[in-house]
Amino acid sequence: MSSTADAIFEMAFDPRSMRNPRSLAYKRGVKDALYNAERADNDPLITLPYVEGTAEADAWYSGNNEGRQLARKWSLYGHL
Repeated sequence: MSSTADAIFEMAFDPRSMRNPRSLAYKRGVKDALYNAERADNDPLITLPYVEGTAEADAWYSGNNEGRQLARKWSLYGHL
């Protein structure tokens, strides 16, 4: 993962924040979306690593949605 994607992720999940805890599947979805937003054209997209219809897949999709929002906000404003 790129250093920008790592930095965005670390800011979003800073342990000092008042944010509600999230599952590992949710956080993986966020990281995967951030990676996908910054990947080079020849890099493969990261896709759902869980079985459809499971709680992990639902959490990953939710995290992936947040990750796409974070990447968009970063690209527009340069901060979260």
